[in-house]
Amino acid sequence: MKISRQKHLFSLLEDEGCRKLVISLEHCDYIGSMTLATLFGVWRFLAHRDGQLKLCAVSPPVRDLFEMTHVDELVEIFNDRNEALRKW
Repeated sequence: MKISRQKHLFSLLEDEGCRKLVISLEHCDYIGSMTLATLFGVWRFLAHRDGQLKLCAVSPPVRDLFEMTHVDELVEIFNDRNEALRKW
């Protein structure tokens, strides 16, 4: 993720007062270190505001990465967006 997009994302979260966010990774078969760091930053941003990040539609290779990096211990992962939304 480019730095300008990352800054825009955090600005949007701040401006909208976002505390709950579901991110679908439906079309992602690979996640690089910058995107992983951004997801962690979003998780931390929301956690500091008593919020929560949920991920859904995660491919097996990306799920493996999340398990290796322990992201799955911080963020709930769901099969699809509807399942994630029902858990709120």
